[in-house]
Amino acid sequence: MSESEEKAQALSNSTSKAATKKAQSTNAKASSAKPLQTNRSSSSYLWLLLGLTAFLTVIAGSWFGWQQWQSLQSKMEEIEGLSIALNKQLQRSDSQDIAFNNRELQQAEKNQNLSQKMMDLQLQLNAQGARITELGSTTRTDWYLSEAAYLARLASQRLQTERSTKNPLALLQKVDSILVELNEVGMLAVRAAIATDIATLRLAGEIDVEGIVLELNALTAEIDQLSMIQLSVPVPDINQALDSNDSANADVNSTLSQRWSSLVDTFSQSLGQLVQVKQRVAPIERVLSASEESIVRNNLRLLLQQAANAALREQQTIYDLSLKRAQQWVAQYFQMNSSVQVLKNRMIDLGGKQVVQQLPRIDGSVNALEAFMIIRQSSLLEASEEAVTTEELD
Repeated sequence: MSESEEKAQALSNSTSKAATKKAQSTNAKASSAKPLQTNRSSSSYLWLLLGLTAFLTVIAGSWFGWQQWQSLQSKMEEIEGLSIALNKQLQRSDSQDIAFNNRELQQAEKNQNLSQKMMDLQLQLNAQGARITELGSTTRTDWYLSEAAYLARLASQRLQTERSTKNPLALLQKVDSILVELNEVGMLAVRAAIATDIATLRLAGEIDVEGIVLELNALTAEIDQLSMIQLSVPVPDINQALDSNDSANADVNSTLSQRWSSLVDTFSQSLGQLVQVKQRVAPIERVLSASEESIVRNNLRLLLQQAANAALREQQTIYDLSLKRAQQWVAQYFQMNSSVQVLKNRMIDLGGKQVVQQLPRIDGSVNALEAFMIIRQSSLLEASEEAVTTEELD
């Protein structure tokens, strides 16, 4: 019970005691009065006492109720404050739980990553251990067989990339020499496959594309030295005309008819030497100017360069057409002397060559070597297992 409630109860007790004492005194006084007066005064005093008691009771109840309401209000405020604090505490706790869960998830992810790294390291360690064991158990024959298989695969790759049979042929011959040094049982089939590939490469031949290109470049450099067709005008023989004049002067004393006839004959001979009439089947081409000669030489040079590019790209049709067109230009615009004839003959010889390299398949040697290595490894494993079984039985 609170202090205000105790005060209210003490006040009500004192009031009731005072009222009781007053009533007792009133009753004592009334008993000494007359009976009628005593009854009237006692009833009035009784109603007054009852009214006062009721009033005091109402005041005491109101005050007590107000105190209780104030106490309840303060308790409600305390409860509300506690509820707010509790909510804040719960929110703080939730945020802490969320942060803790996040930390747990991050830790779980880190643990998973570490586990994955540990597994990867373990796999690498196992692979390294297996490799070390394999290297420790590898014999000289295994090394030689691995080298032979590598050289056979390299020969197949060189054939496709270089488009030449020279280096692949040398590599396969090296593989055959390695197998000869090994002298293993069952190597005959592998050597037969390698011999077949070597024969195929030799039958395919070797096209010297570099030589063709270099020769075409050399012919291109000689174009400026070639002489082109020029208009030729025969020069009259001056010595012969002078001899004729001397003979005419010697016959000055001859007759006029003789001198006239001699002069006509001399003029006819001189005129015959100056003018010559020839029959041509082909039309007469006009004389080219300096700029046109340069264009003709550049076009001929371009045709030869086009033929060289076609040889490098293995384009047989373009190569043949370029050389054929170049021969036509030489015959049409250049003077057919010894240098031009040599150039034309070289272009004819080059036009008859093939620039497309035929590439055979040489996979037989690689397949034979790989099959032999697999069979050999299987037989060695079976032999080791039989040895272990025999030891266990013993």
